[in-house]
Amino acid sequence: IVMFYDYGNAKTSAWTLINNNDTYSTKESWVAPSFDANAITGRVASTRYKGKQKDKIIAMYDYGNYKPAAMSWEQSSGNNLVAKRELDFGSYDATRITGRFVIGKFDGSTTRVAAMYDGTYVNPNLDERQKIITYAEQFLGRPYVWGGHGPDSFDCAGFTAYVFSHFGYGVSGNTYEQINQGTPISFNELQPGDLVFERGTASRPEHVGIYYGKGQIIHAANPRDGVKIGPISDYVAARRIIK
Repeated sequence: IVMFYDYGNAKTSAWTLINNNDTYSTKESWVAPSFDANAITGRVASTRYKGKQKDKIIAMYDYGNYKPAAMSWEQSSGNNLVAKRELDFGSYDATRITGRFVIGKFDGSTTRVAAMYDGTYVNPNLDERQKIITYAEQFLGRPYVWGGHGPDSFDCAGFTAYVFSHFGYGVSGNTYEQINQGTPISFNELQPGDLVFERGTASRPEHVGIYYGKGQIIHAANPRDGVKIGPISDYVAARRIIK
């Protein structure tokens, strides 16, 4: 049995549960400091080869910005696993096959990967900013936890970093670093998807959220409210990440 374990902060390991005469032992078979286990959630399956071929783990990894890739893990020496990036896909949303990803010999001989893709119509005129806002909205109500980087809980900078990373933007998980990323803009230049900083000073802000429009931000507010939409308060600065 192989299990992916999410340590948070994009560190993931694979643990193998080994049965030796009904006695189980565990071994860390693979570890990666820059692999987000949540990017394969609901899109993992294993092969069931016969004969001398090794079974493999196959997963669709979501790199964000509609660029998923097929990954595989195969046992090498001992019980260690080796990961391989098998195939890159273009212009597919990996989240649209979540929970609908399977492997089988559907013709009785050839092992294939199959997925049911959610073809819900998306307005092609929906720009990057609105996509970011729409994606951020799905986390409304998630709890605020100091140091939380998602997806189950967030702090303010962890939330903004997580949302932007889904679209391929490398945004730091620290407010003091986010204030130096992107391009500085004025309050009057704000557009949905811009970063808004509150409290503290323009060089050392204490809070950050994503501009929602009409004077509001979507943000991981505090332990009481979690992720919410609310009015801008104690504005100190803004940055534009979207090019």
